Amino acid sequence: MRHHRSVEDDSPAVTQVVAPRWPAAGGVTETVVGFPTQNQVDHALRQLDGHEPNDLSLRTPDTSTYLGICGGPERLYGDPHRAQPAVRPLINPDDPSQEPEDIMCGGQLTYFPRCFLVDRQKALIAAAYYLATAQADPTLNWEWH
Repeated sequence: MRHHRSVEDDSPAVTQVVAPRWPAAGGVTETVVGFPTQNQVDHALRQLDGHEPNDLSLRTPDTSTYLGICGGPERLYGDPHRAQPAVRPLINPDDPSQEPEDIMCGGQLTYFPRCFLVDRQKALIAAAYYLATAQADPTLNWEWH
């Protein structure tokens, strides 16, 4: 089922993009952009290098609803969060392996099955759709619950 926002609904689906940096020396700094444009979201996502900038979130007015993307530069994990999730991480249909792979996420080394790590292009597509709708793009592969 495809979800679209009506033309009359001019409230933004995403009100912030938050991009933390995790320096090796410790601590964290965040860049917060209010009411981000597509170009700003694309730029933030392209900055994810798997080191200092290794995660971002597209936040909605409902603090329990956001799209988190982490990793980089070419292996990214994307997960829409909701108070009652029905859809979970992006799935890589080209690599169904359950073999764990380590990526930086939230400033720490995290292990995810390879089937949940997508390339940058799929993450950009997911972020663009989410920016406009606050929904998971139905043209991509997601794990549904």
